[in-house]
Amino acid sequence: MINQPDLHTTDYSQSRATINPGVTDDPVGSAITDGSYRERRHANYVDPTGNQVENQVEVYQDKNQGRTNIRSWISTSVYFLLGVLEIILALRSLFRLLETVRKGLRSQETGSSMGSKQR
Repeated sequence: MINQPDLHTTDYSQSRATINPGVTDDPVGSAITDGSYRERRHANYVDPTGNQVENQVEVYQDKNQGRTNIRSWISTSVYFLLGVLEIILALRSLFRLLETVRKGLRSQETGSSMGSKQR
């Protein structure tokens, strides 16, 4: 019963696990180019209950994309900190302007009250 093909699949070839038990499948393809790594594994085997199992794993690691993500994160953080600094400086300027206006109004009040006493 183990060697009978599964009618739900189109591939009826015998798996490596039934031909050579305990042998794992080698990578179907792997490549290293310009800092990126790609590997694909494909395994077909029949489990002890007689079901045909297909296992596919694809690993893709792009180091250049990782560097780009780090640069993007750093630039976003720097722009955020500069934005916060800009807001703080704008508030500081606003409060200084309000303080100057308040002092000017106070000096006008004291000047007009002194002027009325002299008359």
